[in-house]
Amino acid sequence: MTNNEIYDGLIQIVMKRIEDSTARLAAVPKENKKEKKALIIESEMYKLFLRAGFLYSARDNEEVMNTRRNITARLLEHYPHIQKYFSALDKQDKERFYYTFQAEIYMRNQIYEGYLKELHCAEAAGDETALFELRIKAGSLENVFREWEEWRRENGIFPGVFEMEESCFYSEAYNPLSAEVDRLNGYCDYLDTLPEEKSRSIAEYKCAKQRLSAVSRIMMMLYHGNRVMKNGCDHIDIDNCLRENPDYQKLYDGAPEDEKIDYKLYYGIISCIEKTVSDIKAKLQLANDWERTELEEKLGGFIYSKECLDEAWEKRI
Repeated sequence: MTNNEIYDGLIQIVMKRIEDSTARLAAVPKENKKEKKALIIESEMYKLFLRAGFLYSARDNEEVMNTRRNITARLLEHYPHIQKYFSALDKQDKERFYYTFQAEIYMRNQIYEGYLKELHCAEAAGDETALFELRIKAGSLENVFREWEEWRRENGIFPGVFEMEESCFYSEAYNPLSAEVDRLNGYCDYLDTLPEEKSRSIAEYKCAKQRLSAVSRIMMMLYHGNRVMKNGCDHIDIDNCLRENPDYQKLYDGAPEDEKIDYKLYYGIISCIEKTVSDIKAKLQLANDWERTELEEKLGGFIYSKECLDEAWEKRI
């Protein structure tokens, strides 16, 4: 497969996403305003791939390609394990790598990770309006990243590059959290497309949203914490939670150097969950019946998240 054929393959995946979302949007009744808004945001995110990802730039223009190479080389500094992998490639494979990953590396670093930070803040603030849009934006980007990876695997083109060098703890914790977020999002998105059924199931819908907010918050904290720590930076929330628990801080301080990130992720996030669970239980003492139901669902989400982290911590050995 030539470099231009690789580029065409990536473009076609995005174009198919645009076509599908446009067709779904046209089929939605105009009174379903929230669903239409969701599909408009989704469609615009796929179009953003073509613009911001330089997927429509003239591929045979050497000046354009040099710009792509320079951007990719600069952004690779934020992904040390991928940079190490890239450095070991020969000249021909490096050029192939540019064609394959320039758009994804740019979209991940410059756009997607920004949405994850905003999502984390919105989750903490309970900002449902922001969460609605940010989940669609991040989810749309994830759809393309996932399909690009599937396409690369099918064609044997640098498979699994963004999955390299994740610790056993991180993978074992992130995967079930991500699966639960996908399940809850799928349920809520389904009801969003059926107003009458959503009205009949409004109690279940609201409970699912509460559980989703809890699990999603921990998943984002785990993902972003792992990301920034691997690049030598701090995650303020995790660091603060760890410092608030001297026993956990002591365990982290005594951890082997090559396990420091896992120790900080685990004990920092566990400390955050324990504090949050304690706060929710205090609120339950004063809650009315409906408030109690919502708080219990949120509590269940945090307890489930802690179970995922605990199981992953046991499996790491």
